[in-house]
Order: sequence, then structure tokens, then C-alpha cells
Amino acid sequence: MRVVHVVCDLSGGGAERMVLELARRTPGAEVIALQPGGRLGRDFARAGIRVRCAGRRRGTLGAVALARMVGWLGTADVVHTHLWAGHVWGQAAAVVARVAVRVATLHGESSGESPHKRRLLRHALRGAVRVSVSSAAAADMVIPNGIELVRYRASWQGGGSILGVGRLVWEKGFDVLAAAASDLGVVVVGEGPEEAALRSAGIRCPGFVEDLPERLATASVVVVPSRREAFGLAALEAMAAGTPIVATRVGGLPEVLGDAALWVPPDDPTAMRQSIRRILDNPGLCRRLSALGRARAARFGLDRVVASYTGLYQRLQRDENSAQDRRPQTIQ
Repeated sequence: MRVVHVVCDLSGGGAERMVLELARRTPGAEVIALQPGGRLGRDFARAGIRVRCAGRRRGTLGAVALARMVGWLGTADVVHTHLWAGHVWGQAAAVVARVAVRVATLHGESSGESPHKRRLLRHALRGAVRVSVSSAAAADMVIPNGIELVRYRASWQGGGSILGVGRLVWEKGFDVLAAAASDLGVVVVGEGPEEAALRSAGIRCPGFVEDLPERLATASVVVVPSRREAFGLAALEAMAAGTPIVATRVGGLPEVLGDAALWVPPDDPTAMRQSIRRILDNPGLCRRLSALGRARAARFGLDRVVASYTGLYQRLQRDENSAQDRRPQTIQ
């Protein structure tokens, strides 16, 4: 079965990381990136995953790029698209290429889009099977994200920084974390347009790091201050590491974290600081949240995610083959 994923680029966001893990574990899977660049390019290359780029320069997509994609998708059995631009361009190319089995994973991208872009997304997804990473987004079915749990098996030690992890964008709410606790030693791992503002507010921003499991194991608390969050891969990683968590009750985070976090409203630095201090001052609470997180994270293993998608691909292909067999044949 030839599965082709379509993504915007190979940046280090949660959606792109999930594409890497799915493609790595699906024999023969390929990837089409709409734009060049992205820090995950080396990881795709190391995994032996074929990646082709539709646009030759960033921000330059048009008829030629679409034609390239149509040609590449001509023999695909399944086209699986991700994120807004990936859906719009990838699904259009799949329709023109007459790929019968089309899947679209909704990573929460429609929640912050304009009404015009939401209408365009709905049009693009007609005829595709829509999968959401949590029930926070309406879709045909839910397949949660997952992680390689063995990477986070080291025992949580604590005693380190207050840690945030994610893209440095407004939706992630790290400005609220800065207002709540910049004097308590906050480190935010990630990159994005909010970096300069966070630095000026006293937050240490080391960029993306290779040793995230180790940082999680030594952090005193992980704060997930999101304003919008369809799933929260960073929250799952913290939970798997056994790190106590403070999180905002938005989107798919309650579905992921359950009772393994202290909950605060979004955009409330006072409540956030109080919850952070509660964890820092209460070793018993730390141990309880750590144990709850480890136990809950076990249900989000990457093998389950891959098996769910593989089963979906196979079922959709069987249904399509059965439908073709039932169609009347034209006598030449």
C-alpha cells in the first residue's frame, strides 16, 4: 500500500512530528512538503523517508506546484493530509489524481482561522475521511496522537526549572506564563515569533533541544498555558516523564491529561502562579501527579496510533475495492 502524507513543511511542530513517526513506521510511506525547509528534514532523511517538495521557494505555490503533486500522487493508494494548507492543496491534488482513499487529520488548525478559510477547508475535505486528534474538533473519528514512551522512562527527579514546551506563538500562551512566574526561573523550549518578547520578560528560551526527556525529568513543574490546543503533544510528553503539570482547561487538554494536572483558566496569571507555587511547596502533591501522569500516559503509546491509522487505511481500501466490484462494467 502506497501512503503519501502531505504537510506544509518539515518544521518541528506536533503535527509534523506525528507525520515523521507515522511515515517511519509505515513501509513505503512518502511525504510531500508544500514548502522547503524545516528542522525535521534531517530526521526524515535519517529514517529513509522519501520527501518531495512541491514549492521550490517558501511562499510560492501555484498551478505548477499543484501539477507536480498530481503527478506524484498518480499511483498513491492513500493520500493523508495534515494542517490547513496541507488539506487544501493535498486534497485538491488527490481529487485531480483520482485517488479514491483520502484521509485528513485535523490537528486543531481550523479553530483560529478566518470564516473564509474555514469555508475553504470544509470544501477541501469533502469526500475525505476526517480524523481528529481529540474530540474537541468535530470529525468522523478520533485517533489521539502518541509518543515513544520508552524515551521517557527515566525517573522524575525534579528540583529544576519551571518548564514550558511548544511553538512560541500567541496561541500557546507563554506570555501568560511569563506574567505569572518569570521571577521563579522559567525556561521555554521552542521557537517562534514570540521569542523576543519572552526574552524581554525574563524567560530563558534555548530554542529546540535534543535532550527534552532529560529536561522534563529534572523540571520542577511543566506549565501548559495554551489559549487553544487540539491535543497537546508537549503535555503528553511531560505526563510520560512523570513531571507535575499545570495546564489550562482548553480544547483537548482535559481529554489528554485527565486528573494528572492542576487546572487553571486560560489568560489567568494569578491562578497559574498559585498552582505553580502549590506544586513547588507540596512534595506529596508532586508525587501523586507524577504517578497519575505516568499511568495515564501509557494509553498514548505510538504503536497504538500507528495501528489505528494502518487499520483505517486498510478498511478504507477494502471498502473502495468492494465498491468498484459492485459498479456496472462497461462492455467494449
